[in-house]
Amino acid sequence: MRRFIAWVFLLALSLAAAPAEEFSTASSWIWYPERPAVEGSGQTRCLRKVLRLEQPPVQATVRVRVDDRVVFLMNGAPAPEPLENGPGGAVYDLAGRLQAGENVLAFTVTNAGGPGGLILTGTLRWPDGREQRLHSDTSFRAALAP
Repeated sequence: MRRFIAWVFLLALSLAAAPAEEFSTASSWIWYPERPAVEGSGQTRCLRKVLRLEQPPVQATVRVRVDDRVVFLMNGAPAPEPLENGPGGAVYDLAGRLQAGENVLAFTVTNAGGPGGLILTGTLRWPDGREQRLHSDTSFRAALAP
């Protein structure tokens, strides 16, 4: 019982340490259409989002949180190193890497056991000051393999 209480306490601490923006967005935890804690336990799944842009943004950041591990590719190349990485996820600066036309954000997520998934939130800012929000949702594609 003490172990369970300690685990719940640690989970609460990690959620409290996560930025509030992650939980106040329209983002959802996503996974391949199966029960991640059952069929997805110990498995790797591929998730991707295609962004079609009229022009490159002047600022672009995304926060990515996964359970348990991730490989993040942008247009087939490794994503930049995160600006920060902690309990609230990894923050990536994508400015200068997104281009006019089609951009593919690809995530290979490994679930070591139990529930698994990915949640993403981000902002693209255009030269005229407009902003576009990015959220993990049903617009992401999911596959068993790349």
